[in-house]
Amino acid sequence: MYRECEFCGKSFIHEHKGKMKFCSAKCRVKRHLQRTKEIAKHGRQSRICAFCSVEFIPMRNDSKCCSSFCRTEKIRFEKMEQSISKRVEAGSHCEECGKEVPPERRFPRRYCSDECLYDFRRKQQNQKKAEKRANTIRTCPTCEKQFTPLTTLYQKYCCETCRKLFPKKIYSMMRRVYQKAKIGKQGESHSVLGYTPTELRKRIQSHPNWESVKDTDWQLDHIFPIKAFSDYGIRDISLICCLDNLQPLAKHDNFRKRGGYSKPDFEKWLKSKAS
Repeated sequence: MYRECEFCGKSFIHEHKGKMKFCSAKCRVKRHLQRTKEIAKHGRQSRICAFCSVEFIPMRNDSKCCSSFCRTEKIRFEKMEQSISKRVEAGSHCEECGKEVPPERRFPRRYCSDECLYDFRRKQQNQKKAEKRANTIRTCPTCEKQFTPLTTLYQKYCCETCRKLFPKKIYSMMRRVYQKAKIGKQGESHSVLGYTPTELRKRIQSHPNWESVKDTDWQLDHIFPIKAFSDYGIRDISLICCLDNLQPLAKHDNFRKRGGYSKPDFEKWLKSKAS
């Protein structure tokens, strides 16, 4: 679409959606200067821009700024000053510690320092975690009671006693074995035994004696006692304390048993383990 330039009269192609009056930026600037001169001839005096303090000849009688940019910036700064004055009159305070917060240029501050902001966010996160824990119900693998996690969502046991029950049983069993077999400590318990407290818990809880013993004072008992292995000159801890040779037994029954065992049964068990 062709149009004629309002300043030089040349025809140009109109490619934009808006109304183009000039063929180039130079014609637009020259036309603007020409118009300001015409306005100045009619008796309008030059003014000083209310925002940038530059002298200019106004196009209108009520113009206070030299350009649209200065006009919008002036309005923005006036609104900002009004909001600051309102905040000063109201007196803003920190939402965390309650101290008075000085007004800012752009946005109102809710906290007096970064520490108060971090404390607020930390409390908010802890509150959300507490709500999640309150809605979570789990079953303790040791005592099989239902509980609500108190510390973290990854809590598996209902209390510290249940968490340390089987590890403590392992440590006391290893101590007895080292004393009776007269062997020094050979390393970490799980590496010497070849199994973890979790595997021991699954083995003991699947034993037939567990239901009658779990609510009493029970001990980890060796089905074939340590004396049987020492009689045959066996000093392998992983064989003495293997899962097949352990059972839960009441404390008084374990004391009554002492070191008695059947040699044929023991030899048969050794052959089965060797094969």
